Amino acid sequence: DGESLDQYMIILRALAKDCNFQQVSDIVHCEQSIRTAFISGIKSGQIRQRLLEDTKTLEQTFEAALTLESAFTNSERYHRFGQHSGLSTSAAMSDFNANYSSADLGYTSDQNKTQDTSLLASTMNPGRNATLR
Repeated sequence: DGESLDQYMIILRALAKDCNFQQVSDIVHCEQSIRTAFISGIKSGQIRQRLLEDTKTLEQTFEAALTLESAFTNSERYHRFGQHSGLSTSAAMSDFNANYSSADLGYTSDQNKTQDTSLLASTMNPGRNATLR
């Protein structure tokens, strides 16, 4: 607030004396630098913000970024699938199955995808399956 650069630096150095800084090895410094660059270079502001919510190692940051990217991609796919409001349930399900493979959706088998799409179809038309709530 109106202080010079010299005054600002003096204040920061004084405040840093109260911090509990620990010795950092060159490997740790390198990992932190890569992590910072990695987060800075991510195009998605949502993913970048989520990664900055918690201090993590480079590996944890990378794993979290992969998980978030997958979640946002799948969310977009489900959103696009939900826009088939003009289609019947069976037409929407056929379109969904034709456009997204089991691997695309993270399933290990077509059986799991079929079970989930059946459940989704019943929730789109709840009167057809009274056992699901």
